[in-house]
Amino acid sequence: MQNNRLDYTNFLFGVNHTCAGTNPDSVADVFDTREMNAVSLPFDCFAAPSQDFLYRLNKQNYKKIHCGSLMEPGLSSQITSAAECFRDSFCTQASRNIDMLAQYGVSAAVLNLDMRTVLDSPEHIENAEIIIRKLIPALTRKKMFLLIPYRIPFGTQMNAPAARMACFLRNTMSPFVKLSVELHFDEFSPDTPPDDLFGMLGMELKELVFLYNADNGYRMIASILRYWIHYLAQFRFDGPFFIAPQSERCRFLLPEFDAFTKIVSTLYNE
Repeated sequence: MQNNRLDYTNFLFGVNHTCAGTNPDSVADVFDTREMNAVSLPFDCFAAPSQDFLYRLNKQNYKKIHCGSLMEPGLSSQITSAAECFRDSFCTQASRNIDMLAQYGVSAAVLNLDMRTVLDSPEHIENAEIIIRKLIPALTRKKMFLLIPYRIPFGTQMNAPAARMACFLRNTMSPFVKLSVELHFDEFSPDTPPDDLFGMLGMELKELVFLYNADNGYRMIASILRYWIHYLAQFRFDGPFFIAPQSERCRFLLPEFDAFTKIVSTLYNE
């Protein structure tokens, strides 16, 4: 991997509050800083009665606003095994949510399918593809990206999951369907070649989420962030790079946010 000098001010950084489990009411008051130019928020932040929180969020600071849960994650993760009538109702509501999110400047929303289940079953693959295709008219109309979560490491012994994921995306036949990659850097060796992890998926990213167990002592550090920025830059990916530290009652979220802000500020000044 080339280590060419990059202008880090061209990249997007922020917190993925959906993955981190943040209380929406704390987002605007605590996490609004000039270093963070992107944010991912749970759907509840955009839905009544929580809309008033959006007026306290300085949206001018953010070049990208993502929604981390187009539909309730527990429902989304099971929808490919539901009856057709439930899937149809799901798609109708999801299309309405896309229209509503677009009003708040959301450019991408995550559909929380359980891809470990989906990619392991032809029936689930077919149902997932049908669901996604039914959302494409709304996505195209609003020019919004639908993000499918992909975990690294994938977490099963499935053969070539990245290749299967690339095939799945191709079969949706839409440029508005991309990936939210959840990178659990605490679960693989730092010596693992990134091409072994990403396969052919580098061109499909619309967000990278660093998930790590802060309760077990793992921390985001500058060398990790810099490494992945340089690797993904070859695919013209400029972010967002989100952090989502995992900790009981989010007790490490604020310290990690402060540390991440300092890391980004240092990169900006290099």
